[in-house]
Amino acid sequence: MFPLARATKGWARVYAVEHLDGARHPHVKEWLIRDACTGDVLDSYFCLAAARTGDLAGVLARDMLDGPTLKGATRLIHALTDVNGPGASLDAYEDAAPALRHYLRHLTATTPTPEDLLALTGIRDWFALCEPPEGELACGGAEIAAVIDRPESCRTVIEALADDDGPHAHRAPWAARALGLPYRDTVLRRIGAAPLDSTAWYLLTDDCPTDEIAGVVATAEQLLPLDELLSDPEPGIFFGAENAADRILDLIVSRLGAHPGHGVRLLRTALATRCQRNRRMAAYAVTDWPRAAVPVELREALVRAAAREPVDDIREAMREALTGTGPGAD
Repeated sequence: MFPLARATKGWARVYAVEHLDGARHPHVKEWLIRDACTGDVLDSYFCLAAARTGDLAGVLARDMLDGPTLKGATRLIHALTDVNGPGASLDAYEDAAPALRHYLRHLTATTPTPEDLLALTGIRDWFALCEPPEGELACGGAEIAAVIDRPESCRTVIEALADDDGPHAHRAPWAARALGLPYRDTVLRRIGAAPLDSTAWYLLTDDCPTDEIAGVVATAEQLLPLDELLSDPEPGIFFGAENAADRILDLIVSRLGAHPGHGVRLLRTALATRCQRNRRMAAYAVTDWPRAAVPVELREALVRAAAREPVDDIREAMREALTGTGPGAD
């Protein structure tokens, strides 16, 4: 099972790593700490087993750690404190307190990388939401905040944002988001090199202030193959790499309900695609707008879309957007 765990990704790795629970071979234990977690959301399914079997606390108790071991431990702790994750949480790990204490000792002795800071802010958020009982584990919150608030922590993220080809370029916007630093200009600058990167579009659109959404919309209109997405409506959801642009359009229009008047072309395109979720999200977004913010061209697009919509509840959502009976109605 160990060779399979090393060679696979995604769900296959989840199942393989779960079967390593309780392994005793030193090479397996070392791999569970250094390399089991890849930074994927699925890490949280097996992170508790990896921490226990690999002896995370014992590894972190060493006086010195090489870079790959500290990086692997960082990803493992990040998975254990993923408040939205499906797996076990940090308080289920019996040696969480010494593991955190030694982890903070290692980070205090160096300048945290953006990935380290993502893990630290994950721990901070876990403490804020989970409120662990008083004791050794709960006492770590102040120490975590002290490392996050060090001036060099912000500086290393800002430097990584400026270095588009650096080793931390991918993680830097996420770390900046977690620290409350501006990052959308960086993502907008980079996205032309990978216009179908859904994680970048998530960073751009999620919780985007209205005074920044215009730039995001303009970039989407420039980079996405909107004309190629126009098609007869179908009652299906389409997966696969060939449908990446459809999924990105879905992601963007699902956020436009909070920004009345913005993204009209994107909404019109979404209403006229084959992907049913695009049409649904566009209808929901317009329903959230005040009626005065819906231009004539968008109302006409809704009329055309409703007339040929094959899915009953989506057709009803389009009619609701036309009549202005949603929460954004005057």
